[in-house]
Amino acid sequence: MILTASYLLWMLKRVFYGPFNEKWSRLPDANLREVIPLFALAAVILFVGIYPKFLIDVITPSLAQLMHGASAAIRP
Repeated sequence: MILTASYLLWMLKRVFYGPFNEKWSRLPDANLREVIPLFALAAVILFVGIYPKFLIDVITPSLAQLMHGASAAIRP
């Protein structure tokens, strides 16, 4: 776990604080068409992170049915 955290920190340092590679200088910034889905996904992730009960309540009925079917298939 410590090795993974160390590698992650090393990689993030190289990606975000390393020297700028000139071959990427011609890439444009994200436009509105690319930013709107980004914010929509970020909002959903934030909502589920703060209030996971909503997603759990949606998933629970079908998961219970799946578990019932799986347990019936295991029994001889």
